[in-house]
Formats: sequence, C-alpha cells, structure tokens
Amino acid sequence: MQTPSFLSKIVLAPMAGYTDAPFRMLCAKHGAGAAYTELVSASALVRKNPRTFEMIRQCGENYPLGLQLFGSSAQEIASAARICEEYVQKKECDAKFIDLNFGCPASKVTKIGAGSAILATPQKAGEIVRECVRKCSLPITAKIRLGFKEKNYMEVARIIEDAGASMICVHCRTKEEGFSEKFDWNALAQIKGSISIPLIGNGGVRTPQDASRMMQETGCDYVMVARGALGNPYFFSGKSASVVTQGERLCAFLEYLSLARKCDWLQSEYLKAHALEFASGFKGANRVREKISKAKSPEEIETLFKPEMGAASHNSKQALAVCFFRV
Repeated sequence: MQTPSFLSKIVLAPMAGYTDAPFRMLCAKHGAGAAYTELVSASALVRKNPRTFEMIRQCGENYPLGLQLFGSSAQEIASAARICEEYVQKKECDAKFIDLNFGCPASKVTKIGAGSAILATPQKAGEIVRECVRKCSLPITAKIRLGFKEKNYMEVARIIEDAGASMICVHCRTKEEGFSEKFDWNALAQIKGSISIPLIGNGGVRTPQDASRMMQETGCDYVMVARGALGNPYFFSGKSASVVTQGERLCAFLEYLSLARKCDWLQSEYLKAHALEFASGFKGANRVREKISKAKSPEEIETLFKPEMGAASHNSKQALAVCFFRV
C-alpha cells in the first residue's frame, strides 16, 4: 500500500468551481503541501466526456496532486481510477493519487447515491475502496464526513482502512450539518486513535492558527483547508486573510491569470469565481465585485485590472505597489 507524500502539513481541499489547475498551482507556489482537483464524475470519465477529461489534463503540476472521483458504482469508480492511471502513465495527467469522495453533501450528488450518501451504507464505501485498490496501482485515499444523518465515522474509517486506503480525510461535520458553524474536532482525535493510516483533518479551519490548533488538539497528520484559502493563497505561508493587503490580493490574482494563460484555462466561470474571492476585504470591494458579477467574458474581467506589469516584474514590493483595480 503506497501512501502519498505531501510537501507540508497544510493541503488545499477539493472545491467544485474553484480548484482548477491555475489555483492549485498558485496555492502550491505559496506552500500548500498537496492539492486536489474538484470532484470528477467517474461516470463521465468512463463515458469519455470531453469536458471531464479537460478537468484532469496535464498542466505541469509538479506537487502531490490528488484526483478526486465521485460516483455510486464500485465498478464504475474503479474503472475511472484505472483510466486516470493510464493518463498518468501517458503523461497526460499530473495526478499522484486517487481520492474517493464520500463526503460531498450537495443534493445533486447525494440523490444519485454518491458523495456523503455512501456513508449511510459503510460496507459500500469499503467495496468501492477495495475495487479501486484492485484495479489501480496509484495510492487510493478517501474523504468522508462524520456521517450522513447519524454519526458513524468510527465504523466508516475502520472499513475504509481495512479495504486498503492509504490515507483518510475527515470533514468534522455530518452531511446534515452541511457547512454550519457546528463542527466536532473531538471526532478527529477519536479516529486518529483507532486507525494506523495518516489522517487529514478538515472543517472549522479559517486561519493558519486554526490549522495549528487542529493538529495540536486532534493529533491529525495534516490539515485540509477549503474556504479559508479562497482569495488567499498566502494562507499556506501562514498569513490570515485579515492581514493580507489589497496589493497582495491583487498581485495573487495576477499570478492566477498568468497561470491560467500558461494552462490555457481562461474560462469565464472559474475566472469570475476567483475574481470575486480576491476582490474582497478592502475599501471599494463591493463596487468591484458588482462589476465582476456583470462581466460576460474572461476578457471583460481582465479589463477591470490595470497592472503595470513591467514595473511589477522587478521585485515583489514594487509589484504590491503598482497592482490595482481600475474601478
């Protein structure tokens, strides 16, 4: 059983509509120990959906990248994992491991029996892991919640480990709790004491200080950050959003744009989502966000920025001073 090797203790979570290749690369540049793709449909991969293959294509990501799959059929998910491995072997995909999504609470996912719906039948989670381990030689990991309606995380974690997963990530809320302010870090400590594979803690982490506290209080091996990193890749180098300056935010977004061009990934929905996150936390942000929301193309969003790129290229301090929104 192979275990993924991460570069640092804080990793970027899979987030639908956000963790595209440019943002993953940006977070890795600022210190993320690993990053995950947004959840990818196993069924769509098996059906050879072009849009889905676009989500996993090679972009030169030279850090631990997890490709997260979701679905309801063990055979289909395992077949998708094998397809991903074949793409990795052909150097058409940068993934270092396959992550299985047993935690997504979105109704469009759970209504097909996928995501956190699988937690209602723990043996099914084990079946999926076993089949993926059998068909795919890449490390297999899994991400769960504390339960669907009732908490059954101890049973699920043990089943997943016994089935051959090399690592488990636990979001410390149930499906019913969604993304509420209620979270249970004590559950992470309980799981850590009952399994031998590495544990990633997730949930209730909005600052680097929260991440440190989670590791100290629960004993988890790594911490996964989701919303706390949006608009703030500096999180991974220890900076909370509250201390990141307007100039730093804008320069980070320019980095995102540069990486998006490099990856040929200037797509309106992702660009707009990230622009809205970066355009926050400073005076006049609401006005900027309104303009971004009305933009209808990547080019239109880019016109809201006026970087003096020649000057910015000389040094980072100068870059912070010359990057600003045209509002």
